[in-house]
Amino acid sequence: MFGPNAPYGAFYAINPAMIIVLVPLVGAASRPIASFPMILGGAAVAAVSPFWLTALGDSYVAVIAFLITLSVGEAVYSPRSYEYAMTLSPVGQ
Repeated sequence: MFGPNAPYGAFYAINPAMIIVLVPLVGAASRPIASFPMILGGAAVAAVSPFWLTALGDSYVAVIAFLITLSVGEAVYSPRSYEYAMTLSPVGQ
């Protein structure tokens, strides 16, 4: 869509950079909140992210907004999904 000169690497770097920064911050700030509501909230934010691709059309701004929204949602739900799975498993397993 954007041609061979588009900064694909810069786009791909947005998600990992945001995850590295946001996961510890969100984890520390949301410690009192139960895992399941955090998973639902993060999944809802991540699910809304494709909206930017349809609302803003074919543009770099749409791609960046999509990646930022997806990354925020992932930073909220991802660490809590592991924690939630561990709380469901029987002790010692």
